[in-house]
Amino acid sequence: MTSREPIDYVELAYGEARERSAAFYLRRMAGDTMPQPFDDPPHRHNFQELLIIESGSFRHTIDGQRFEQPPPAVFLIARGQVHVVEGGDDLTGWIVRFTDDFLPAGLISPSWNYHTTLFSQLGARQALALTPADLRELRPVLDLLEAEYAAPAALQRDSALRHLLSALIIRVERIHQRAMRADQHQQEEYRIYQEFMALLERSFASRHDVQHYAGALGIAPARLSRILGRIVGKSTKQLIDERIVLEARRYLQFTDLPIKEIAQALGYSDLFHFSKTFKRLTGTAPQAFREQQQKLT
Repeated sequence: MTSREPIDYVELAYGEARERSAAFYLRRMAGDTMPQPFDDPPHRHNFQELLIIESGSFRHTIDGQRFEQPPPAVFLIARGQVHVVEGGDDLTGWIVRFTDDFLPAGLISPSWNYHTTLFSQLGARQALALTPADLRELRPVLDLLEAEYAAPAALQRDSALRHLLSALIIRVERIHQRAMRADQHQQEEYRIYQEFMALLERSFASRHDVQHYAGALGIAPARLSRILGRIVGKSTKQLIDERIVLEARRYLQFTDLPIKEIAQALGYSDLFHFSKTFKRLTGTAPQAFREQQQKLT
């Protein structure tokens, strides 16, 4: 046991009385005010979350990245990410939270997996601007979800919720794909990007070499980097290193594990190369970063 506890996971209805379902939660915002940071400390979600903001101002960070996308917008927060609400005023819209096992098993297919698109740990688009047409499509589904959620005794209520939630996720994915293809990325390249992100999430702590990922995808390393550069503006090596450093920041900020052990957990046999990578991406050494974060808490 370390002297500093890791950041807490929160349940679906955190901050409120326990709700009707342990696997799905929905709340409409109508002129809401969000808590300030000192009222809502950093927390990890034990669920997936959609924040659909129609109007108002909302400020928050996801894994240290600040988002202030003007409304209307959808924010995507993946299970396990560190979330901090910095404030919000006059908010209208919806909060939708769910666990993965609440969704119908058939929602994920070989050609699409919402984990690696909408709810990736390194999501390229965690804030999606909405058009008036997007809102016209989303509102009826959200209204039906709200009505079902408010009627716990209704016939086949959970089944209806699951399928309406699936429809909502698919509609948000269409918006997401439109944003990702805004400058006419080819569909095949987007598929490769999705497969790379899924592979990276499984392997970042053990495989740091570009050749491994390119080989697993069956393409040349140079082509993989070109595809990623076009879609997210970063090379393969940049994305690998960023995922490693993201996890390192979590260890340093929220645990007291020795830095040597953190390096080993992230696939480094020596502390020098780990520290070099961390400093190159953050501008500070691991120990200095930890000390800076401790001063802030």
